[in-house]
Amino acid sequence: MSHHPRLAVLTQSALGTLQVCEEMFRLRYLERLRPMEEKPYFSIGKGVHAGVEHHSPEAGVRALREARGEPWTDAERRALDMDSAIVHAMVEGALRRWASWPSSPEVPFKLPVINPETGGRSTAHSLGGVIDGVYSTRDHLLELKTSSRVDRDYIARLDIDFQVTTYLAASSELTGRDFREVVYRIIKKPGIRPRKGETEKEYRERIAARKPLAPLKQRKAETDDQYLRRSTEREAARKPLTRKIPETVEEYGERVRQEYLDRPEDYFIEVRVTRTDEDLLRWRWEVWSLHLRVLALEGGAFPVRNTNACLDYGRCTYFDLCTGAVGPEAFRVLTDANPELPRQPNQES
Repeated sequence: MSHHPRLAVLTQSALGTLQVCEEMFRLRYLERLRPMEEKPYFSIGKGVHAGVEHHSPEAGVRALREARGEPWTDAERRALDMDSAIVHAMVEGALRRWASWPSSPEVPFKLPVINPETGGRSTAHSLGGVIDGVYSTRDHLLELKTSSRVDRDYIARLDIDFQVTTYLAASSELTGRDFREVVYRIIKKPGIRPRKGETEKEYRERIAARKPLAPLKQRKAETDDQYLRRSTEREAARKPLTRKIPETVEEYGERVRQEYLDRPEDYFIEVRVTRTDEDLLRWRWEVWSLHLRVLALEGGAFPVRNTNACLDYGRCTYFDLCTGAVGPEAFRVLTDANPELPRQPNQES
């Protein structure tokens, strides 16, 4: 394998990718290949974060649309409109559910990567990222997440979550205060989907397949003709089936909004996560070990593919590239390996 440009700043996203699959890390952060279009759920998260940061559902919708770009087809336009309604409802619900928010949202940080055995600093890498919220007078941080699924395992994993520990260590370094607790706020995505309509053919097939009413019991003084006429009139008097019409964006948005209003405890979850000094020491060793592996990959070490992760969350962005279905030309090449970080004057890419 050839040498690669150095990844000066190691982010949570980069280290998390490395832990999932080294080949995915190489392609994404060393080769800097990105898909032509990011998956929609990433832009929903960006929209919610922006909306909460600015305390404005409208700001969240604007951020979503900027991240997604201009739709090309009617289907893409409808999907974007529906996701806009979702983001608006999620931000509105979060601001209604939680009145208190940090005075300093979206706080960037940059830390040295330190050898926990010697205390020496890496001259190759630093650790960077953005903390969702730091309170000026409280001893905890805020982390905001969106998720389609929140269950017992999701909550239990937070007790060992790498990102939580990173942000506590970073905040302690930035402020000189010992942060050991994170308030984790999770906004669950709506469990309801837009109601679909039906074609004219589907509507007629549904009418044809409609079962008749149960037979009437013939009266004693009733002739066969009278009984048949009464049965026919009864069947004709049934309420006709109406054709199913696709739900409008406005109708769906109102349904989602009402869902959040009716069941806030199911959609807006808050948990407190703490760390000990022992947890932070383990984290320092993990960061140093990951840093050494990144150094090796930058120097041309062969990346190990984790094929067990290829189909996680649908499928890996680079699955077609790894299997040879497409070439590198199917991807964009970024000049900045970490576009999510705020740019600093004369910052290296």
